[in-house]
Amino acid sequence: MSIVPRQRASTVCFREHQLLMIELQDPLSQKRFWSLPGGGIEPGETAADCARRETLEETGYEVSLHGDDQPFQYQFKWNGQVYDCQGHWFLASPMASEPSKVSAEPDIKQCLWVPIEHATQLLSFHPGLQNHIATLIRVYSG
Repeated sequence: MSIVPRQRASTVCFREHQLLMIELQDPLSQKRFWSLPGGGIEPGETAADCARRETLEETGYEVSLHGDDQPFQYQFKWNGQVYDCQGHWFLASPMASEPSKVSAEPDIKQCLWVPIEHATQLLSFHPGLQNHIATLIRVYSG
């Protein structure tokens, strides 16, 4: 199996002492895991625009981004394919207290605000990424 390079962008979105997370289900393995909103950067799209778009599509929240992106490279398996991801991570906050309605995406099982102290435990599907997100949480928490 070949490894596919992929540029993607995500948000580490905070509200008070909570982190916006999504539960995904891999279409092939049916394995469920928690992640942060994000996805592939489309042609002509900036990483920041992608992070905002993906967060809105997956959660219904429009977000404000804070600071520069925090790059991180990692491999990720989805639907039987291994991706070599160059990730662009942005600290963000919601622009409204309630989300807008989103179209149902079969791979997204739920979207929740999770207390920060529990968030990194839920990201255990990828230890390297878990450490990167923990660092971003510390940056946010000051």
